[in-house]
Amino acid sequence: MAKTLETAVRLMTGALLMLELALVTACSLQPSPAAPTPAWAATATVQLIETATFPVAAPDTVAPPPPTETPQVALTPEEIDPYIEIGAAHSDLQVGEQITVTGKPIQLGLPYYYLYLRDEGVQDAPFLAQVTYENQFIAGEGASQVLELVSVQADMSQVVIVLRAKAPGMTTLSIQATGEVRLQDGAYSMSGMAAGDILISVRP
Repeated sequence: MAKTLETAVRLMTGALLMLELALVTACSLQPSPAAPTPAWAATATVQLIETATFPVAAPDTVAPPPPTETPQVALTPEEIDPYIEIGAAHSDLQVGEQITVTGKPIQLGLPYYYLYLRDEGVQDAPFLAQVTYENQFIAGEGASQVLELVSVQADMSQVVIVLRAKAPGMTTLSIQATGEVRLQDGAYSMSGMAAGDILISVRP
């Protein structure tokens, strides 16, 4: 009986020791509570965030270049020199052939064209025909023994003349024009004159 009681006491003592060890281990594994943040530290952090500023670089602004103006170049009296630019495929004909001559006025507006044919040896001759930039035709008193007028058409930019060779010889076709020119001060005058010549030869 005494031995049984002694054994029970030992068992209870061992159980108590194990329970105490378990409690000590559990307490050591719990995390320590964090230390409270001082009030002055929190205030300082808030003030730092509120007062901090960061400089922002302003974008570069490039001013646009000033507009350039094209200078107005006025023609001087020496530069105002109207003339007739004459063109033809050829100037050597045989009797019966035709020739087309084109006259273009340069530096001359609203032209009135006058056509002259001066045969070899003739110094002066009346105009053969007059035609305006509106293609209004007026026959003149001039005539040629070498060429005859077939047709003429005119506008602001040119006059087109068709002639036919009727006899051997040489003659000069002159295209003269009066019209409008622009003066140095920008005004316009109807006192402009222009001229151009072409020598035409006809073979038998």
